[in-house]
Amino acid sequence: CMRRSYLTGDTSDFDAALDASDRTVALARTAGLPELESTALRTGAAALRALGRFDEALARFEQALAVAQSAGLEYQEATAWTAWSSLSVRLGRWKVAAAALERVADTFERTGRVMRRAHALAEWGLALSTGGQLDDAEACLERAISLTREVGDPAGQIRPLYDLAGVLVARGDFLGAEAAAAE
Repeated sequence: CMRRSYLTGDTSDFDAALDASDRTVALARTAGLPELESTALRTGAAALRALGRFDEALARFEQALAVAQSAGLEYQEATAWTAWSSLSVRLGRWKVAAAALERVADTFERTGRVMRRAHALAEWGLALSTGGQLDDAEACLERAISLTREVGDPAGQIRPLYDLAGVLVARGDFLGAEAAAAE
């Protein structure tokens, strides 16, 4: 079911992805597999987000969080917080998202997941820039870029560089924005 959920989500059949996710959640609960249940809930939330059903998506991400927290699955919890925060920022709830993403970045640092930490820092930077906290946003984005460079992941640099260019434009630093965009 989970593979079908991912596959149908990748082909834009989000209704089918949601259905497969729901079936996987039920099976995971029956089998007592909280990690799979949390993952399936996040997958369903992503499908709901793609369908424009944002409140339902947030609720589904929160269910994934609750499952992960109750089972002590730190990685699953941090991943669910990242997804929840990403949607929250886009819905204008940048303050709560920024607070959550700070915790997520700390979790990924503590657990040694460098690329996940870079992604969380980039999301955190976006949240902060959305709220006009440009200095802190720039620091987060620069750290995300630095981490992706340290591990040799040029593709991982694209999003934080783009967001950094946006921060620099907001400051009026058009040359710096051009340099960030050129990378």
